[in-house]
Amino acid sequence: MKSLGVIILAAGVGKRMKSNLLKVLHPICGRPMLSYIIDTAVGLSPEKIVIVSSPKMEEEILRFAQNDRWGRNDKEFKSSKVQWNKIEFVIQDPPRGTGDAVMCAESIFSDFDGPILVLCGDVPLLKSDTLNNLIKFHNTNKGAATVLTTIVPDPASYGRVVKSKIKNQKSKVKKIVEATDASESIKRIDEINTGIYIFDKSLLFDTLHKIKPSNVQGEYYLTDTIEILCNEDKEVYGFLTNDWQEVIGINTRKTLADVESMLQAQIIEHHQLNGVAIKNHTTIDFGVKIGSDTIIHSGAFLLGNTQVGENCEIGANTAVEDSIISSGTIIGANSDIRNAKL
Repeated sequence: MKSLGVIILAAGVGKRMKSNLLKVLHPICGRPMLSYIIDTAVGLSPEKIVIVSSPKMEEEILRFAQNDRWGRNDKEFKSSKVQWNKIEFVIQDPPRGTGDAVMCAESIFSDFDGPILVLCGDVPLLKSDTLNNLIKFHNTNKGAATVLTTIVPDPASYGRVVKSKIKNQKSKVKKIVEATDASESIKRIDEINTGIYIFDKSLLFDTLHKIKPSNVQGEYYLTDTIEILCNEDKEVYGFLTNDWQEVIGINTRKTLADVESMLQAQIIEHHQLNGVAIKNHTTIDFGVKIGSDTIIHSGAFLLGNTQVGENCEIGANTAVEDSIISSGTIIGANSDIRNAKL
């Protein structure tokens, strides 16, 4: 099997976030948004990971990593901090669309001969299992490209996937039309583009050189490569994932809050399944470790690089940040503990 290459698009400013902080560095459960998709990419064991970033992005990401805010080692929640030797950065300046962003990585893949997976830095819930299935499908069918698609309750702002006839039970993609450029008939399509693709490397960059910014935004769309490939009689497939929430891209503070709630639920379930009693309205950061038979009361906050031993009790409305709590410790309600060892 050929080696895998990964390109993560992370250069977007995120104007709709209305923030001076770069979109992919907004924290979710104590870690920057981008760290989750990097962990997912690392889990695929690729030969290369390239992050397409805006100026100063690399500096900002390294600052998070050096401050130990990136992620921690755990059986289920793996840290990507130790994988920096696999990651390279390229700068997109000025930002001219997703097609241009991928083009920025062309030189790094000049001697690479495997498929290239393109991911978005603002999709933190994406699972490795989904991507492994996508990669397997793509390699089996030997298409020029495969698009990860899904069906969402409200597709209004998403690019629509226009299909040709289905042959041999395989979903053939004809083109992808961005919402801003879609006709009324295309807007009625409910299957949408997730922004995640896998390409035959031998075709990807040649096709990118053929796209033109002939759209409302005046940008080079990566989606245009799909129509070009199809017009050249290359086979492009769609791979449908039924879990649309997994591929939610974050563009606003509202979506950020929604995704954080979903991830928080996963974190709490993880600890509950490992023997921790957790009351309602509790906040637990991604990297927190908690021993079995510990009770976390309602309204507690366990933040940062906190470690709680076994048989502890954390009182209601208590905040514990970057602290080590020894087994058997009882902390009363309304306490505020930071950078402590108890």
